[in-house]
Amino acid sequence: MNTLKAITIFAVIITSSLTAQSNSVYSRLGAGTPEYASNARKAGMGDLGVSLIERDLVSPLNPASYGYLDLTRINFDMTMDAAFNKSSSLSKFYSGAYFNGLSLGFPVSSKYGIGVAMGMNRYTRIGYEIEQKSSNPTDSAGTFTTSYAGNGGITKFYLGTSYNAPYAGNIGMALNYYVTGLEYSSQVLFSSNSYVSTAFDKYTNTRGLGLTFGYISNDISPLLNVEWLEDLRLGFSYDLASTSKGESTLYYVIRDVNDTVRAGDAELKIPERMNLGLSFRAGNVKYYMDYLSQPWTKLALNGSTFTEMQDVYKISAGAEYNPKPVRGMPVEQFLWRGGVSYEKTPYVVLGNQINQLSVSVGMTYVMSYGNSLDFALIYSNRGTTDNNLIREDIIKFAVGLSLGELWFIRQER
Repeated sequence: MNTLKAITIFAVIITSSLTAQSNSVYSRLGAGTPEYASNARKAGMGDLGVSLIERDLVSPLNPASYGYLDLTRINFDMTMDAAFNKSSSLSKFYSGAYFNGLSLGFPVSSKYGIGVAMGMNRYTRIGYEIEQKSSNPTDSAGTFTTSYAGNGGITKFYLGTSYNAPYAGNIGMALNYYVTGLEYSSQVLFSSNSYVSTAFDKYTNTRGLGLTFGYISNDISPLLNVEWLEDLRLGFSYDLASTSKGESTLYYVIRDVNDTVRAGDAELKIPERMNLGLSFRAGNVKYYMDYLSQPWTKLALNGSTFTEMQDVYKISAGAEYNPKPVRGMPVEQFLWRGGVSYEKTPYVVLGNQINQLSVSVGMTYVMSYGNSLDFALIYSNRGTTDNNLIREDIIKFAVGLSLGELWFIRQER
């Protein structure tokens, strides 16, 4: 099958790209940097779009959208990024790639707006490496190197469905399974044999359940009676707060001897998340505007919150141009999109709020009926060099593969 071949090729590309490590120094705080764009198409138009009707894409942002699928969909997405980190005295370049997620969705009943979807995507991401060389001429320790590194984050697995409520719109619900793996390491390496080099590694692994509720209204543009306005919809999604449990272990290494310093139970509380938005179409262009908020000050590990965290909000807007806006996209077609977002990130460092501004462009190439490739290019600016903090200029390139086939199509009577 052509679909199976495409899946295999894309899986090989993803696997070969996972060896690189992407970096953000700020991801060492809390449980990592939140990831909002679950696929390349969303990334190309500002990350969000909770009210958008997606007939040819599984969108885990809002389970109410599953009822609009017209084919069985399989989606794969990955991102490559480059970060230019700069402080008042130093600068460094990092690059890497990571797998964004995969999803499977299929329509059950178009009459009743029933669709089912499942998959996984990154919820937060940790990835940083910091190294500093120091020396003291008056000390026999000589030159020594201090390094810090982190990896992991929170991954969300989900299974959801939707239903069309008469005269109201589509409602949806998803069961989420959060898998957390937080890895931190620090070490001091001495050039002199008179001193003992030491390393510490901390691992926290938890598992927990959560729920997402979503809603997308019917087209309400006829109520406004504006000639150019079409397909006006409101959207909403809400992730309930989740508590996951597991274990946390701290190791130390001295002279190649590994020993456990502390091991015990771990409990991670992930705060609730709310997303509101509207979308509409004017001619061949589809627009959306969204607002997202999440109280990251409620993030807690073993009952203790993080002093360097703040509550988050994200404002996002985007547009997509479709030269032939018809259902069932024709072959050999290109769709173009762009977006902008402003975000107050979860981080407060030395009393300074860390904010982020992003702009993005993207396109979709329709290879054949039901099958398409999505591309997105994103530039983000995060942080500042004031007060010896770090400014990050980040460029991301996202690519997604969406495949559609006629499975499980129920004939309405």
